Amino acid sequence: MDLSAIKPDLLNRLFSAIQIESAVKATAFLSPSLTVKMTKRTYKKRDRSKPRLQEFNLTIGAPNFEERQFIKLCRKAKERFPVKNIIMKFPKVKK
Repeated sequence: MDLSAIKPDLLNRLFSAIQIESAVKATAFLSPSLTVKMTKRTYKKRDRSKPRLQEFNLTIGAPNFEERQFIKLCRKAKERFPVKNIIMKFPKVKK
């Protein structure tokens, strides 16, 4: 696994996507076999009860099933890697 493609700017963009955009998960696709994900830890699919404590999980490695499906779509659309945009996942909004 080549970690030289992971720049501090990329980690800043992932962190700001979670903090500023209120996303739960932010994913960057560096190659078809390497993804960088940052996830905000939640409790029962809500923010933690203590606002002063925030936990984040950084995962570097192979894509999971959902991300592999996205990679297939990118290849069909002839999108080049690394994908420029960070893919964000937001929490579900209660009605």
